[in-house]
Amino acid sequence: MTTTIVTARDILRNYKSVFDDVKKTKLPAIVTTHKEPQVAIVSLDVLERLQGLQK
Repeated sequence: MTTTIVTARDILRNYKSVFDDVKKTKLPAIVTTHKEPQVAIVSLDVLERLQGLQK
């Protein structure tokens, strides 16, 4: 179980594949630009669990 690291260019070219992998594995994808992490893509299930922890 490892987090996927993708570039912003990967997202532009293959967003559907990245989204499908995140949904299927429930593991986040870290999006980088210039080799620096910028954002994470998480599944809705994970997001809902995280939001539930904040309540």
